[in-house]
Amino acid sequence: MCGIFGVMNLNGALAQITDLRLMADRMIHRGPDDEGFWLEGDVGLGMRRLSIIDVEGGHQPIANETKDVHIVLNGEIYNYKELREELIERGHKFSTNSDVEVVVHLYEDMGIECIHKINGMFAFALYDQRLDRLWVARDRLGIKPLYYYQEESQFAFASDLNSLNSVVNAPFDFFALTAYLGYSYIPAPLSAYKNIFKLMPGEQIIIENDSIRSSRYWQLNTNQTWQATEKEAINELTQLLEDSISLELRSDVPLGIFLSGGVDSSALAVLAAKQLKEHAVRTFTIDFTNKQGDDTHYAEIVSEHIKSDHHVINVSAEDQLEVLQELIPIMDEPMSDSAIVPTYIISREAKKLGVKVLLSGAGGDEIFGGYSRHFPGKLGSAAWFASLPWILRMALFPLWSIVDSSWALRFFSAARNFAVMISGANLNFLRKVLRSKSDYHALMQKYEIDYYDSRSKQSSVLMKLDLNDYLPNNVLALTDKATMAASVEGRVPLLDHRIVELAFKLPEEINILNGKQKGLFKKVLNTLLPASILTRKKEGFNAPVTEWVEMWSHEIREELFIRTTPEVKKLVDLNVVNKWLTKAKLRKKCGESLYALYILNRWIRSRPSQ
Repeated sequence: MCGIFGVMNLNGALAQITDLRLMADRMIHRGPDDEGFWLEGDVGLGMRRLSIIDVEGGHQPIANETKDVHIVLNGEIYNYKELREELIERGHKFSTNSDVEVVVHLYEDMGIECIHKINGMFAFALYDQRLDRLWVARDRLGIKPLYYYQEESQFAFASDLNSLNSVVNAPFDFFALTAYLGYSYIPAPLSAYKNIFKLMPGEQIIIENDSIRSSRYWQLNTNQTWQATEKEAINELTQLLEDSISLELRSDVPLGIFLSGGVDSSALAVLAAKQLKEHAVRTFTIDFTNKQGDDTHYAEIVSEHIKSDHHVINVSAEDQLEVLQELIPIMDEPMSDSAIVPTYIISREAKKLGVKVLLSGAGGDEIFGGYSRHFPGKLGSAAWFASLPWILRMALFPLWSIVDSSWALRFFSAARNFAVMISGANLNFLRKVLRSKSDYHALMQKYEIDYYDSRSKQSSVLMKLDLNDYLPNNVLALTDKATMAASVEGRVPLLDHRIVELAFKLPEEINILNGKQKGLFKKVLNTLLPASILTRKKEGFNAPVTEWVEMWSHEIREELFIRTTPEVKKLVDLNVVNKWLTKAKLRKKCGESLYALYILNRWIRSRPSQ
């Protein structure tokens, strides 16, 4: 686990150690334990390391026996022990016990096709001196990030956006900032800066012979179905879950588990405890003041059930403000999903107790059907209204406009409704506050393109939308940013690609067993977890933003009107912001959007100077 970075000058200019040094210094939090550089001619690679596997010997960059293939990798190769044994049998000589070295020797044997043998979360850059080939790739689900910058004379990349921009100095992309207000994150492949892009999940770029080629080496194939019986599906899923947990418990440093008391994190906790046996699992839970939820109660039930070493962390609104002071300067891109706050707090507190690896239940909702938006047929739901025939929606439009203009704009299409269910954005506020009306209309059009399939009545189609967009761009991005901000590695065992492939090749009536959220998954857990955990109402691992905006109205006003950045002034009409912030009724309707704007201004102010 670390941060990686590098350059390849396409005009033959020598790679500069000063550029690598600058990128390294901007991501020390991602790897406080070690650093390494390799330069040769027009290519330079570097890394900052958080030591997890082979703590003493896993220094990067790592090379092959003949020192002509070099790699830097961020993440973990979970099946490295099995691959290592195969490679040793084929005559390869290893100089470390690191999981990263496995990739180098696999590449020697198989070339770029070796990526299909790897089970893990990763972003890596491999340079083959023999072929003058640079190969960068990101894991199948997008668990680990990678940004890249490309122009005629240079290709550069980094795990951290601020790190990369420290050497390319790109200007803001204002449409990307507009998209942030509409999505609560900046959707890939966009980034906050022009000409800097996110490598997509399952994507690779190969530079050789004066050409740059990008391709997807993995995509979820939903055309292949397995007509399994319920019993066969339960057996297969059980085996894959146990194997994934076994692989992801591999660590040379202490580990723990995010435990919200929900189904996904509880499943990880009970499966991990089952494998660790006599060793107590460390579990961590957040208890938010004013949230009025039941997470803490249910987490304690699970902790007692598995006899874990349990830690409850109490967080008030004042604590949240203090945490943002720490977190925002480290965030390389704005994110307004409040779940980043508890994720960071737990990571920070776990690190203080010596824990360097945390397992998260992220991904369970997207692959087993955990969100209400995956079930649009419920009478009277927002998704139901948004999926009504066009003529009915237009007939209801005037009524919705009278009751709440944001409803009218939201229910205009299934795509808009799907987007708002994710971000919580108030479209009426955005329509009025954005200075560029063309950007507002472009945002609405982007919704229609990105969420075109949201009109489907099939849960699996709607789950796939989240798997391709919301999961990597929001859930996994915030997990990575928050854990790495605390110099902790976050792992997501439910997103082993074999589990994901199984969930989507099963008939929908098997995965969504009995038409229930996480039907099959809960059936697997039926004998492992208390019934109260499996039947509890979904709560969500987030902070009470609406309540906080009410309590913080003074702080938000100071941030947006006294410390206003030029970029925010250019983006929004502050007179409109003032109106919505001043009037309590309006303020309550757009709490998520005001919070997003507040985070954006703070993030811009907190960026490191170039």
